[in-house]
Amino acid sequence: VLMCTRGILRSVVPPATNKPVVLRASGANSILAELSNEAVALSMDDAVRLNSCAVAAQVYIGSEYEHQSIKNIIQLVDAGMKVGMPTMAVTGVGKDMVRDQRYFSLATRIAAEMGAQIIKTYYVEKGFERIVAGCPVPIVIAGGKKL
Repeated sequence: VLMCTRGILRSVVPPATNKPVVLRASGANSILAELSNEAVALSMDDAVRLNSCAVAAQVYIGSEYEHQSIKNIIQLVDAGMKVGMPTMAVTGVGKDMVRDQRYFSLATRIAAEMGAQIIKTYYVEKGFERIVAGCPVPIVIAGGKKL
């Protein structure tokens, strides 16, 4: 599975690719500003037209823009339900936030309760089984080989 933006999908990924694509639907910030200040940057019509298998958006629990990131997930879930497109919530961690079982348990649970059908989160050595047990939707572990 590839996860990318629509710009990369259109300009780099060959149209004949057989790999499923999860289209990143949130963004619009740079390293010069607060990274958690994202907006929905993709219409569901584009996601369907580009033959995506799902859309993805960051959710920043505990950050300055937590509320906005949750609203983004809700907006995508609502739009996706109308066309049968699943939404993946990607748990974002700010530079000052601790990557531990407690945080990821809360972040994954909130994202699932807002309607995300899949959660992408980080693996933590201590307590990961508790994260999985507390999340009612499938979890994908962040990381892996970059293409």
